[in-house]
Amino acid sequence: MHTVQLNQVNRSGGDRRRGRLASAGVSTALAGLLVAVPVHSQETGPAGVPEPSAVSSGVSTEARPILERFNDYYRAQPYLACTAEVALSYPISEETMSLGFSARALRPGQLEVLAFDNIGAFPTSQLVSDGTELFEFSMMREAYMVSGMSPDFDALWDRCLDRSSPNLPVEVFLALFTSEPLQNLLKLEVEPGIIRRAGSEVVRGVPCDVLVVNEGGSRAWIASEGPPRLMRYRNSPRVSRPRYLPPGANVMGLDAVVDFMSWTNADPGEPWGWQVPQRATRRATLHESAAG
Repeated sequence: MHTVQLNQVNRSGGDRRRGRLASAGVSTALAGLLVAVPVHSQETGPAGVPEPSAVSSGVSTEARPILERFNDYYRAQPYLACTAEVALSYPISEETMSLGFSARALRPGQLEVLAFDNIGAFPTSQLVSDGTELFEFSMMREAYMVSGMSPDFDALWDRCLDRSSPNLPVEVFLALFTSEPLQNLLKLEVEPGIIRRAGSEVVRGVPCDVLVVNEGGSRAWIASEGPPRLMRYRNSPRVSRPRYLPPGANVMGLDAVVDFMSWTNADPGEPWGWQVPQRATRRATLHESAAG
């Protein structure tokens, strides 16, 4: 199994408060810091309206070849594994937390995402599918659940979106194995908008095209040379907020930047399974919604 390390945790009274929320069964980083900030609904042109001349089906003309190349690449991968580092912050705070995760997947239904998350930033710190059953474990809550695996990765994606608290490591990696990798990565179902190219940048020595949805929305850094691998991802705080909120609620979740440190498509043939941690309690669900 893959291992991950916690890089840095800046603990404060807010972290302790999030810990108490986690013990109460709430996804702490999302439920403990709901911030009232403006929500931008759509990127617009100078006249305050979308620019239709450069857009086809929600993708700008310049961004479309990048999107198609990215999607074709990930759809063609039977196996992928990665390691990544995540920097978490809050819209009104300079406090930053950092943690690592590793993930691997094999079509049609094996998946493993391990996040060293003992601060309760995400609903689960371990999610493993052997193709038949799905095991999920929360290190913070010392609790786990076992359920039937979804028929395929698209069905599991829909299941994840039905849960109240977004699970960033799982959803970012799982999106790459769905039928629309980039659209799902940028969470167009949650924050509809137009995918545009926002220039080019270099990430750890790799030239990348930067694609963004909406002004200040989620964005992806995609290698422009060689395989179009995902090198960096940044979510919009709008898509990381809890998904079931009272009508009119205007809150944001975490701002997260995911740097992918390594990728491999060589399957080492490791088994897919899990061990129930000692002292962990089995629960019917670890999620606030009924979509266990």
